[in-house]
Amino acid sequence: MTNMETNPGSAEIKAAKTGDGKVRNELTPIAARFPMLKNAKSIQWTSGVMGDPAMPGPSLYWIDAVIRPDAGLLEKIGQLEGLAHAQPPGDTHPAIQRLIPEGRYQTSPELDGLFTHGTWLCKAYFETSQNLVLLLAKGP
Repeated sequence: MTNMETNPGSAEIKAAKTGDGKVRNELTPIAARFPMLKNAKSIQWTSGVMGDPAMPGPSLYWIDAVIRPDAGLLEKIGQLEGLAHAQPPGDTHPAIQRLIPEGRYQTSPELDGLFTHGTWLCKAYFETSQNLVLLLAKGP
């Protein structure tokens, strides 16, 4: 018997990130979803859907991005309290994972909230020495 059969509430189902894996650098599609990034110095991102896109029903979309914020956004990040050391997550899409530089990353619910907009939920990681943000977003 599997763990799911003996303890149905214990299994965690994770949907895989599917997409073409093409790394893009155009800002307009991202700024449309996340207005605070409209003046970013640079962005590299990829996106897709969670799970199997051939399955019927509503889709949950994802965006993984490496961002060099503008001075105004960097100032807002610098004013946040409670940033704690964290490792970037292992579930970043491989196309973006290769672009994440080594460094000392920080995160907090307040940092996540700075990027969360509308129906998009975000997890953000800030690398202080390179003024870089790793952003993982999911939304309908």
